Amino acid sequence: MRRDFALDQQLFTEEELFSLDDVDACQNTFDIVMVVSTIVTPEIQRIAADLARNGGTLLIYGGTREGDKFLTSQVDIDTVRRRERIQLAKYQEKELHICGAYGCYKEDYEESFRLRADYPDHFPLDRIVSEEVDLDGFAELVMGMASGGKDYPGKVVVRT
Repeated sequence: MRRDFALDQQLFTEEELFSLDDVDACQNTFDIVMVVSTIVTPEIQRIAADLARNGGTLLIYGGTREGDKFLTSQVDIDTVRRRERIQLAKYQEKELHICGAYGCYKEDYEESFRLRADYPDHFPLDRIVSEEVDLDGFAELVMGMASGGKDYPGKVVVRT
């Protein structure tokens, strides 16, 4: 569902999207691998590291917990992410740059609102919203995701 959404909204082209089913065929391919997940498990780390080329960068945005380490290294990925640092890690025979991104400041939100107001055609919000529900439908959406009956929709606007 997210793949179709990204294509429908023209966020990426078909050539820019890869399925996790293609991980083996894409090993050691990418300069930058972005990890944007709710929880960064060792399996997700391994997949990201396998996709990156030697000297590549893994950008971790979200999903870490205090004390989380990068695979077999001592790199504290939670600290790297929250403090937006870059740290070198070894994985198999590769050197990877692990870097993090953490949230936004009030000024970042204000700037984004200003840019949206000044240049609405350059920041079409409908391209990033994947679903809209009213408050009454929100519980059904959450229960559907929790039961596995509905894919996680991405960015949801809840209308009150």
